[in-house]
Amino acid sequence: MRVLPILQVLAVALCAPAPLTSSRADQPASSGEVRKLCETVLCRKPGLVRVILDNGKPFETTFESPLPIVQNGWVSVFPGETVFVEAEVSGDHLVNLRAVKNKEHPEKTLTFEFSQEAGSPSMMLIVTNPFERTLKYHAGMVLPANDNLLKTTTCPVIGGGRMAFESWPNAILQLKLFDFRLLDGGATQSVCEF
Repeated sequence: MRVLPILQVLAVALCAPAPLTSSRADQPASSGEVRKLCETVLCRKPGLVRVILDNGKPFETTFESPLPIVQNGWVSVFPGETVFVEAEVSGDHLVNLRAVKNKEHPEKTLTFEFSQEAGSPSMMLIVTNPFERTLKYHAGMVLPANDNLLKTTTCPVIGGGRMAFESWPNAILQLKLFDFRLLDGGATQSVCEF
């Protein structure tokens, strides 16, 4: 069993194919800093993450302190989670992202459902976009084999409450989603890209 770092403060720029490069802010925070942060934002409780590896064997890891779901515009999601994130529109970008327990404002709440197919390493992310315009974003993934944040493709999510389904053939411990932006009204780009 592996223990994940207490918290990864994510303030990185997407610039290399993989892994994503990070600033000093990507270093683990102290448990006191995490507790203080979790007094002001919604955090997930400490817990266990289980996945089936590519060789069919189970893998599990724990995080022993609470972890923010949203921090610095980044959304993290673990297998088996459904995460609700409220956001505001500012021009072409979604800003003031905030994790919430329930969809009290469905017109501005993104939904992220991350799961693994039973008995298989295959993973699926379902993203629901309540905004009228098509949503694009970037993503990184953390694999069971290492703690590096690696780039992965993302697909646009058509607006108006529609869903997009993304899948990967391999086990993923965590997805980190960021740089949420809305495409112009006429754009319905359907290309999945880094």
